Amino acid sequence: MMCCRHRRSHDHLKQEIEEVIREQNWKAGIMPRGQQLQSAGQHGLVAAIRQMGGFRSIATKIGLQPGRSDNRGRPKKADSDAREAERTAAETAKMEAAAKQLGFTVTAAREMERADSAAQASRKVEIGARELQAVA
Repeated sequence: MMCCRHRRSHDHLKQEIEEVIREQNWKAGIMPRGQQLQSAGQHGLVAAIRQMGGFRSIATKIGLQPGRSDNRGRPKKADSDAREAERTAAETAKMEAAAKQLGFTVTAAREMERADSAAQASRKVEIGARELQAVA
């Protein structure tokens, strides 16, 4: 690697970046972010990239994909949908477990879920459990 005082060409910069990507086992073909390079101790490389036009500009010039999309870290809709599906599945599993404790079948629990949202059905099961405990 060259000292940060020496002028780097785009070819040298590409070689250095690709070497760091290999050493760190990062995804090939993707421009690392400044924070990643800083964490890897590549402070001089970060300074050179910034001085030569910035990460997006250098990535384009040396044939790497920018490491961050234009949305600046906002979750993508697919990620949001996946998290919502996980939450729904967790609520359903919780409701089914509560229903089994009360002696309901899973089919009955699923029917309750269809009638109401998973959260409402879960509340109904919890209320039913409290009522059974009060009677017992």
